Amino acid sequence: MSSQEIKDKRRVVIEADSTRGEVSLVNPKADSREAPKVFTFDHTYGPKCVARVVLSDADFHAACMRWKCMRSNGVTTAVAPNARSTT
Repeated sequence: MSSQEIKDKRRVVIEADSTRGEVSLVNPKADSREAPKVFTFDHTYGPKCVARVVLSDADFHAACMRWKCMRSNGVTTAVAPNARSTT
């Protein structure tokens, strides 16, 4: 949060769990017992993530999609992109 948001006593209403690919959204006007809304995505990035990581992941996934597309079109000599470990 920015210093102005902290000064205005605003609260964080969204959280990203990059290990689970989930984003949780809390309604700031709802009763505190209301559960957050949870959305699931292929990938999520938290507030401390830098643009370089997002762009690197986007480039990697685009390369994978190109390779899969070439394979589905009968190209068997394509060089696969470097695989990344998910562990």
